[in-house]
Amino acid sequence: MSRADLNDLLLGAAVIFLALVFSFWILPGGITSVPGPAALSPRFWPRLIGIALILPGASIMISALIRARRSARGSFSKKGRIPPEAVVRLAVVVVGMIAFAVLLPVLGIYVASVLIIMVVAFLMGSGRPVVTVTTAFVIPLLLSLFFNRVAGTALPRGFFDFLPF
Repeated sequence: MSRADLNDLLLGAAVIFLALVFSFWILPGGITSVPGPAALSPRFWPRLIGIALILPGASIMISALIRARRSARGSFSKKGRIPPEAVVRLAVVVVGMIAFAVLLPVLGIYVASVLIIMVVAFLMGSGRPVVTVTTAFVIPLLLSLFFNRVAGTALPRGFFDFLPF
């Protein structure tokens, strides 16, 4: 196992550990609970996100183990090299997320989400444009309706502030 694979194993374990500590130790002490539905509790969404962080940690660990196994068989030719196009894609995603945060108050959650989903999907090589565009429009709409109608949380609407939902 290479040093990079060992580092990824440790990183994955650290992400899992921090997600568990956040979800079951820090969060319960830092946020007070209120009576009402569990899904609307101030603890629910942060805990859900904390628990969901276990998946990326496990994914990092699994990919490190797979990489170590393949490199032991000699299946990687460019060990440790990151392709320049991957760096460019990562930079575009980072700039896109910053643009999302800046444009959110102006465009609103729906338009900003549609744009960022389409940019990231096409940037990552989505070969199904109809599915990508449909998903980019439907998922933000459903999330907006959920938060506005069920959770009673107002999301930024931007220039769509006149709409009833």
